[in-house]
Amino acid sequence: VLSIRERIAWMLRVNRVFGSSERLARASSFAAAFAGGCWPGTASESKVSRWETAAVRVPYQAMRRYEELLGLFPGLLTATAGNIRAYYSARRGSRNAEAGNSEAGGLAARRIGELIDKAGSSAVMTGQEWDELTREIARQPNFYIHPSATWTTLAERLLQEQIVADRVPWAQRFSALDRLLNHPVAQQSAIAACASLAADRTNQVGIEVICAMDVTAHPDASHHVLAQLTHPTSDMTFYGALLACVRKLDHGHFT
Repeated sequence: VLSIRERIAWMLRVNRVFGSSERLARASSFAAAFAGGCWPGTASESKVSRWETAAVRVPYQAMRRYEELLGLFPGLLTATAGNIRAYYSARRGSRNAEAGNSEAGGLAARRIGELIDKAGSSAVMTGQEWDELTREIARQPNFYIHPSATWTTLAERLLQEQIVADRVPWAQRFSALDRLLNHPVAQQSAIAACASLAADRTNQVGIEVICAMDVTAHPDASHHVLAQLTHPTSDMTFYGALLACVRKLDHGHFT
């Protein structure tokens, strides 16, 4: 069975080797061009090889540099890597530990405040900004926001945006929601947001909002998944609950 690191390494290698640039398909040329952009430093051919063979863990900023060099949609590789970790992490909390170690340091306090204020307003919030904010939240298990009702505002807006997004913007928001669902402080608000939409008979996205709760072992999530099995809001929420149970059973979430 492939490890998470091996899956991400394979993703990086195939995107480079089968990308649009024949020059960058050569590891030596790719390494020579790596310095610059969002990457602080250089990268040798041996380092690129170690990343792409899973010998060492590839940093978040390195994946962003792959996107820049290969001309990929910003967030394509980083969001995919985040969702690979989310899906294949077997232990509760391992995803947020991984997210917390993905960058050398955290965001500046001013930037965090700007993102929280923006998410709580009517301003457009990009997928990259959701990624930034939730990575910082995941990095700090005791991350607190005042007033506490802000958690509900963030979770509800993120979920509403996720269910109407697609492609990379969806993947970025899905990773962001996963971080909230696994965060000791944020998770109850995120679970409540999912459950509220699932209970809304006018909501046409019933599968995703229930199935998303398969990532957390919190008892509230298990309660809402089982409630949709016994008294489903719709056929879609029933199906979503069945899908959620596959992983929740496998990960031992139920008593």
